[in-house]
Amino acid sequence: MPGDQVLVAAAVPGNTGIGLTLVGDFDLTSRPCLEAALENLRDADADLHVDLSGVTFVDVGSLAVLTAACRTLPDGRRMFLHSPSPQVRRAIDFLWPSLGGLEIVMAVGGGT
Repeated sequence: MPGDQVLVAAAVPGNTGIGLTLVGDFDLTSRPCLEAALENLRDADADLHVDLSGVTFVDVGSLAVLTAACRTLPDGRRMFLHSPSPQVRRAIDFLWPSLGGLEIVMAVGGGT
């Protein structure tokens, strides 16, 4: 159902970072929730890992929220997007080809 989403923030085992797991659809209606979650994690003293494996739909505005959060991370911090769909990866590569501090991490066996 459009607009259904879950955001879960947690420590990332084995990584020096904090994680955010996104599940469901992310569009205009869920964007404020996504912005608030990312803002709450922005000042943590760690890299930010965002698991996209449970995302069924994401609009370009929500991708812009993710990339804006990456651009505003303190110096030396990075954002890792884990398991984005091929469509999400293509959109990020096309719209934000040289965004520093952003790394795409494909699912195990999927390469980088």
